[in-house]
Amino acid sequence: MMITDTLVVVGPGGIGKSPLDKALKDDVVRIDPYRLRNAGPRNSKDVFYAHPRLRDDLYLTYQRLGVSLTCLSEHVHWFSEASTLFLKVRDEWQLLLLEALPPGIAKAEVYAPAIPVMLENPQIRRFFGRVWMVVLNPVNALDTLRDLGPLKEQTRCNCRKRGDTEASIERRVASIDEEVEAWRHMISLGAVEYTSWKVAEYVYREKGEAQTLVAARRAILDRCPRLELFFKTEEEIL
Repeated sequence: MMITDTLVVVGPGGIGKSPLDKALKDDVVRIDPYRLRNAGPRNSKDVFYAHPRLRDDLYLTYQRLGVSLTCLSEHVHWFSEASTLFLKVRDEWQLLLLEALPPGIAKAEVYAPAIPVMLENPQIRRFFGRVWMVVLNPVNALDTLRDLGPLKEQTRCNCRKRGDTEASIERRVASIDEEVEAWRHMISLGAVEYTSWKVAEYVYREKGEAQTLVAARRAILDRCPRLELFFKTEEEIL
């Protein structure tokens, strides 16, 4: 038994990806990579923190065991015999162990530039079953943007209203240059793009979590009803 369906939700910082997780069914498997953060865990709830030295230790261990390394891209490294992925996110690495994933339906929390690379590799894609991709976009369709100025400005606004520090906001905005090409690639692979997405993260605080979750759920299912298999009913949310 393996995962049959996987939901992937991407978009710029502050767009509302994290709170949307609460609208998913309780039995949806959460696929979260371990974050090898140089600065240590963010707080006591940072359960997926791992020490950066783990990457070097595992690379050396796999090498001694004869496990082959394939660099699928500069940012995606794959140890096929160990079903282990290393993903570079900005200037830090993440670790994703695929062999131990439980069966069922899942949501994957993966940095967007790695997703097309992963899905184009049959060895990796089989772990995720059918992949359903959602791109949350606060402005006009990505293929119509002459420049990224409006997208960056709206992201800056959403992050500021969320309460991010200015340093964090600028990191989120700066990453758009790298991520936008991945979002476009995902759309070419069948991702559903939700333009002018208004249910940003700060809205959950201003209008109430439950009601906002219901509004976000309706907006998503109106465009793609088949995604209902991942979501709680409105009654369960309320």
